[in-house]
Amino acid sequence: VGGLGKSTVANTLLHSDQVMDKFGKNRYFFRCDVPTNFPSFVQQFNQHLGISSTNPNESLDVILNHLHSQSTFLILDNFESVVSNKYFSRFRQEFLNRLNFDCIVLIITTRNSGAPPRLESGIKWISHELKKVGSEIANEIFLTSSALDEIPKTEKFEKVMKDLDGHPLSIRLFGVNIP
Repeated sequence: VGGLGKSTVANTLLHSDQVMDKFGKNRYFFRCDVPTNFPSFVQQFNQHLGISSTNPNESLDVILNHLHSQSTFLILDNFESVVSNKYFSRFRQEFLNRLNFDCIVLIITTRNSGAPPRLESGIKWISHELKKVGSEIANEIFLTSSALDEIPKTEKFEKVMKDLDGHPLSIRLFGVNIP
């Protein structure tokens, strides 16, 4: 489900003092919803890491060597985009299955629940699902985000809040954008 704040939580974690102290500059946030094929993924990941290799086959080895060179904290954001794409099997075979989880902490954000499907076994997946909030908490989120002192008593406001369906980030963004 979109709008729950998965990317925001992951990005906050990426910049937390504990993660920065442990991983230093080896912290990466990569949006999986941008590349549309495997060579594009490799090229964009290269750019993200500051690697200047033009051959996609060599580039993948350079990426993996870079990620394995020391303890690395890697976030793959919007992972459902990769899973639903036809290049997923190549991505899984050539990238995910070659990651050394002894030196990499991998965080995956996805709109799907549970462990990512069709990944090789042997990886310990810990899943945490972000939940929708009820109307009372939704109103609190709105009030703390907006410049208003009280909840508007209009049909239009109630309809928008209903449409936001308890997604905390969406409610916060709505509140921030109320004049």
